[in-house]
Amino acid sequence: MPVFAICNANLTDSKAIGLIHTKSWQDIYHEHFPDEFLNSSGPELREKNWHNSITDCIGKTFIAELDGLAIGFLHFMRPRDDDALIETDELNSIYLDPAM
Repeated sequence: MPVFAICNANLTDSKAIGLIHTKSWQDIYHEHFPDEFLNSSGPELREKNWHNSITDCIGKTFIAELDGLAIGFLHFMRPRDDDALIETDELNSIYLDPAM
């Protein structure tokens, strides 16, 4: 039986997160934006951005794994509402590998 887990993302997850983010964008938005735009920020750039986000503790990033393989990620940030409680987070990103 497959084992599904959601864990805190660490720096070694940046590459998988960048790839999932890129593949998801390209799959979801291919009918809405030109390929040139969708290919302009490939997995390497997204990997760097997620690496920086995790390093700098910008929000909270979690990786979803199935049998030890990264299949998606979630990212939470401080809410945009000025009156939100301090312990409240806002789901900023949720992506799943389109091959799943």
